[in-house]
Amino acid sequence: MNSITQTLRYLPHDLKTCFFACKTYLVNKDKTGKSHWTIKDICRKYHISKASLMRWIKKFDGTKESLLDASKKPKSIHPKAKSHINVGALERMFARIRKKYNLKNFSPHRLRHTLSTNLYANGGDLLFIMSIMGHTNMNTTKRYIHENKELNLKLYDKYKINIKKSP
Repeated sequence: MNSITQTLRYLPHDLKTCFFACKTYLVNKDKTGKSHWTIKDICRKYHISKASLMRWIKKFDGTKESLLDASKKPKSIHPKAKSHINVGALERMFARIRKKYNLKNFSPHRLRHTLSTNLYANGGDLLFIMSIMGHTNMNTTKRYIHENKELNLKLYDKYKINIKKSP
């Protein structure tokens, strides 16, 4: 084995290599369940180790997505999302912003609190805010709206209600 092959063999494998190595192993089986390709042949063809191939085959379900590392898979996909957001990239972006501007409590969740408080302070209806936030319970929405003395006085003057005593 020459030095080029040796160095190429241990580079991180791309998704295409993983997918086709698994397909080659699983698809080329005869009636007895034995593959026409030996594991050694597949490893030579795709420059992979036997351990890598066996690890990929365990989690392979016929799709490329099943071979993605857990760190590259989105944690959850919103049903109405038009694209996949890499959660790790979003977390790194927030970490960079926190570091750059020396912010301690800057997070996507904190932005939800800010949005709901600002909407409510500017006359937003609780039912409207509840629908935007995706809540089914009004009490959950109320937890997102932070107390503000000026806001309470403004609402008291407008509606003659006391927010602190409302359930």
